[in-house]
Amino acid sequence: MSLILDSILPLFIIIACGWTAIRTRFLDVTVTHALVAYVFYVATPALLIRALAHTELPAEPPFALWLSYFLPAVTMLALGTIISRGLYSRPLPDAIVAGFASAFSNGVLIGAPVILGSYGEAAALPYFLIIALHSPLLFPLGTLAMEFSRGHTGGAGLALREGLQQCLRNPIIISLAVGLALNLSGMAPAGPPGRALELLAESAAPCALFATGAQLAQYHVSRAVSESLCVTALKLIVMPLCVAFLGGRVFMLPPEWLAVACTVAALPSGVNAYLLGNRYHQGIEVATTSIVLSTLFSVLTLPLWLWWFGRATA
Repeated sequence: MSLILDSILPLFIIIACGWTAIRTRFLDVTVTHALVAYVFYVATPALLIRALAHTELPAEPPFALWLSYFLPAVTMLALGTIISRGLYSRPLPDAIVAGFASAFSNGVLIGAPVILGSYGEAAALPYFLIIALHSPLLFPLGTLAMEFSRGHTGGAGLALREGLQQCLRNPIIISLAVGLALNLSGMAPAGPPGRALELLAESAAPCALFATGAQLAQYHVSRAVSESLCVTALKLIVMPLCVAFLGGRVFMLPPEWLAVACTVAALPSGVNAYLLGNRYHQGIEVATTSIVLSTLFSVLTLPLWLWWFGRATA
């Protein structure tokens, strides 16, 4: 357990540094936008391309992995929506944002450093396979639900197409496609280009974590604390438990793949929950508060999950 804390706590210290730098105005808030852009458009794509180009791909589509992860994710979206609507009497669009925050993991900014740093190269393939469908599946689903909840059934198809187009333009999705193409063609970067890609990839983790803290400094804990705590519990505890049950007892995933799937599920809520709420001007309070609280509580829960699955895969 001490080894896990030694590997996880530095990550959250870097997040705290990013938060402090913005809160104390040591760095201007505009730096956040530039840093996030660098992480999403340069550093993380370099990390994904480099790793995927050298990863041995499965012979068949990993339907067991996808079902083990995304069935619980869709269930959390529905359950979070029901709880927000029924227990907290939220309007349906606000409740859908709460449900989305219960299901959507911070799979890149926090996920890549935690999973690749904790499990090593063996985690690369199952992690990439989940991330490849994470935004393309969940964000259009959230968008479609928002359109129907607002009575815009005529625009639902357009909203779905726009959501899919945004995902296809996503640099993470593009970089996964490039890495896959390089892998299949046997043209993994080597020599000076490979070393340049490696240097960019090495900057992804610290920059992503610092950017996460800087983003959190711009969010505020609102009056929706009780509701956001429910979202946080669904995201950090219930969802990984559901993935563990399906992956371990139903679909019988290999231990390493099960550990990665459950750890992705145990990550805090991603910023896409705020983006969905901000797009429709609904549920912004619960989205931002859930992102902040789930990130804070993940300091406690992630080491426990890593310890548990590290023991299971030993």
